[in-house]
Amino acid sequence: MKVYVWDLAVRMFHWALVAAFAANAFYTNPEARAHRWVGYGVAGLIALRLIWGLVGSRHARFADFPPSISGSMGQMAEMTTGRRHVHAGHSPLGALKRFQLLLNRQGFPRGLVCDSSCSGGSRDAQTLVCRYSRPLPEA
Repeated sequence: MKVYVWDLAVRMFHWALVAAFAANAFYTNPEARAHRWVGYGVAGLIALRLIWGLVGSRHARFADFPPSISGSMGQMAEMTTGRRHVHAGHSPLGALKRFQLLLNRQGFPRGLVCDSSCSGGSRDAQTLVCRYSRPLPEA
């Protein structure tokens, strides 16, 4: 019997986010209006996901996967010995990684204020790194 852990809203959010990032990274011109509107769509998706993380189904809620150092250490010990414990939802390491990604994404909005001058307008991977990792100007 198949068990569906992630509800339809979470699955749709993740695939819409993948499609939006792919569109902006590979298909839209960073200077074009479409690029900006896809970015606004991503902001809307994130806002909806934050709301769903508070009021959604059990595994969609942020309270379902608090990061746990001891749980993560236990999972790493299991992995080194070849044992496997199946987790519904995020595993302890997955939860820890999820929060680490959320904390690291605090710099993501910097892309809204950066331009392509750091790379001469090229659209390679270095441009993406430059665009999203440049520090904000000091006020």
